[in-house]
Amino acid sequence: MLGIRVDANADIATGHIMRCLSIAYGMRNIGLDCLFIVADENGKEILVPYGFEIICLNSQWNQLDQETKQLVEVIHKLKIDKLIIDSYYVTAQYLKELEAVIKVIYIDDVNLFQYPISMVINYDIFLNKASYSKSYKGSSTHLLLGNNYVPLREEFMGLLPQYREKVGRVLITTGGTDHFNVVGNLLNRIIKEGLFNDIEFHVIVGIMNKNYEHLKNLAEVGNSFILHKNIKRMAKLMSSCDIAITAGGTTIYELCACGVPTISFSFADNQLCGVKGFAKEGIMSYAGDVRYIGDQCITNLIDYLEEYINRADIRKEKSISMRKKVDGNGVKRIVKYINDL
Repeated sequence: MLGIRVDANADIATGHIMRCLSIAYGMRNIGLDCLFIVADENGKEILVPYGFEIICLNSQWNQLDQETKQLVEVIHKLKIDKLIIDSYYVTAQYLKELEAVIKVIYIDDVNLFQYPISMVINYDIFLNKASYSKSYKGSSTHLLLGNNYVPLREEFMGLLPQYREKVGRVLITTGGTDHFNVVGNLLNRIIKEGLFNDIEFHVIVGIMNKNYEHLKNLAEVGNSFILHKNIKRMAKLMSSCDIAITAGGTTIYELCACGVPTISFSFADNQLCGVKGFAKEGIMSYAGDVRYIGDQCITNLIDYLEEYINRADIRKEKSISMRKKVDGNGVKRIVKYINDL
């Protein structure tokens, strides 16, 4: 039995749960059982529709050290033999105590310290592998690093390019939340300035997005704004669009698998390595960090979008480069290593 300890709420992006679900489905596909362990009802509410067993600890999502004893009891009671943890709030003590009773796998984005566990997964294409190798020299920890281990759902495997000469549809997403109301501010500018009248904008509204009513009002004014919630076939929606605007995170890898030319921005530190790395290699355009440049980020998004719409050659070039980065088979590789652990 594989346990997965993960949370999502207004502060923790739903992408953490989604990437864990990808691995859970991969484990299920080879006949292995999985269950999810969450701190509170926020994470449970998101997970319920996916049909996995869920254990709610009723603990503090940002105080993991306080749940160790309770979590160990759950591990023993349910005979869990491997545990994936996806949280930025782990401590060395928390991991050490869990590793003493179970094989721990940590999904890492930030490489804060040497994790005293069985396996570390960091799929950031632009991470410093040498830094990890140095940190874990002489350690028995297995390292799964780089783009071979991007945990995308099965729907993102083997997708064929959907290149179209004329732009008709643009996807906009910020993940589960949008604290800075980037989408609302962007759509408002498009309305006020009368921009992109021939374009259909497909807006994904995350489950934790508190701006839904504002977006609904904007959609009533702008006839070309279509809101989507609780999407069941994300790859199909992404592939139906000609350009995407997105915050950093796992979404940029999903868009790579689809080959949709992408303009990115950021609003959290853990997004920076990915979006800046893709921009440095010329694979995606980066509009900046909305926390620090605010309205200028919106202006940059509009300028890049106009460029992409008018330059079919740029879109084609970026689509090809993106597809080369992600093959969609990351989950298969992760599952194999976890199963062999």
